[in-house]
Amino acid sequence: MNRQTPTEWQIVRFGDIAENININEKNPLENGLDRFIGLEHLDPDILKIKRWGLIKDGTTFTKKFVKGQLLFGKRRSYQHKAALADFDGLCSGDILVFDVKNDRLIPDLLPFMVQTENFFDHAIKTSGGSLSPRTKWKYLSEYEIPLPPAHEQKRISDILWAVEECIRKWEESLEKAKVYKKVLMKHLFNYISLEKRQNISLFKSELDAKKWKTVYLKDIFELTSGKTRPENLSVMPNDESIYPVYGGNGVIGYSSVFFIDYKTIVLGRVGEYCGCVHIANNKCWITDNALYVRNLLNREIDRLYLAFALKALKLNNLKNQSAQPLISQSIVYSQKIPLPPLEEQQKIAHILFTLDKTIETAETHRKTLQSLKTRLLNDLLSGKKRLH
Repeated sequence: MNRQTPTEWQIVRFGDIAENININEKNPLENGLDRFIGLEHLDPDILKIKRWGLIKDGTTFTKKFVKGQLLFGKRRSYQHKAALADFDGLCSGDILVFDVKNDRLIPDLLPFMVQTENFFDHAIKTSGGSLSPRTKWKYLSEYEIPLPPAHEQKRISDILWAVEECIRKWEESLEKAKVYKKVLMKHLFNYISLEKRQNISLFKSELDAKKWKTVYLKDIFELTSGKTRPENLSVMPNDESIYPVYGGNGVIGYSSVFFIDYKTIVLGRVGEYCGCVHIANNKCWITDNALYVRNLLNREIDRLYLAFALKALKLNNLKNQSAQPLISQSIVYSQKIPLPPLEEQQKIAHILFTLDKTIETAETHRKTLQSLKTRLLNDLLSGKKRLH
C-alpha cells in the first residue's frame, strides 16, 4: 500500500468495483433509441455529452449504453475522453461502457475515478498500436485503485459534483455568450443587401440600418505588410522586452524595439491564420506574416467597429489555395462592409467588445475551476488530502 494511502482505505482492482458492459442492440429505432455517440462527440476532460449523431441518419454502431453509465474512449486515451451518459443510445466500438459492479463503490464516484491522472496514465501505458493506440478492458480492470470507505466516498463525490456543476454553469454562460455574439454579428454585418434592411433593435436603442452606407475597404484604409521579426524575441514581457510583436495569429512574443507607435488593426497574411483580425495598441512590432492598417482614409471610422466588421467578413475563406495560403491587399480591398454613422459604430463596437469580455471572463473561470477539479481529483481520490 502506498504510504500516502490512509490505513482504512482498501487497494482494489478497478475490475473489482466496476464492470465493462457489452450489450448489442440490433433494432435501436424500434426499441426507442434515437442517438449515437462516437469518439468525436466526447470532449477531453468534460463529463457532459454535448453532441451526438442521429441513428435515423445511419450508423454501423450496435453497442448499447443506458443513462447513468460511463463512456470511456479506449482509443487514443491521451485525449482524456470520458463522459457520463444522460440518455440511452448506441456508441462506437472504440468506447468502453463502464458501470458500478457492486455496492463497494457508490455510482456518483465512478466518473471521477476514471478521470484521475493515474487512471489515464495506466490507459495510455497499456495501449497498443502506433497510429491509433487502443487500450483494453482486461488491462484497465487490473488497475489498482485506492478505495475510501462508503461514507468518505459520498463526501468526496459531493465536493467533486459541486465543482463539476460550477464548471457546467460557466460553460453554459460561455456558450450562450458565443451564440449571442455570432447571431448579433450576422445581424449587424449582413452587408449584401443593406438596401432591404429595416431598423435593428440593439438593446434599448434602434439603429436605422436603411440609412447605412455600403463601402469598399479600399475606400476606408491603406494596408501594408509588416517587417521581419526582430531578434532576441522574448516569450514573456520583461524589463527590456516590453513591446508586443504581432504575427498572423496575434502576439507571438515581446521585443525591446518597435516601429508602430499608434493603434492599428493587424490581419494575418499567410498560412492557416490568413485573415485573422487583431487590434494592436500603440507601440508594437508587426511581422511580415501579417498586414496592418497604415492609414485610415475616412475619419468617420471607429477602429474597433472596423475590426469587428473585418472579422465578420471571414477573410480566411478568401485566401488562395496554393501550398502556402495567402491573402493579398487587393483581395481585402475588394470587400464591402456596412458603414453606420460614427455614433452608431461606437455603440455597436462597445456592445461587441463587452460580449468579448464576458466570453473571456467565462473562459477564465471555467479554466480555473477545471484546474481545481483536476487537483481535487488527484488529491482526494489518492488519499493525499483528507476531509475533516
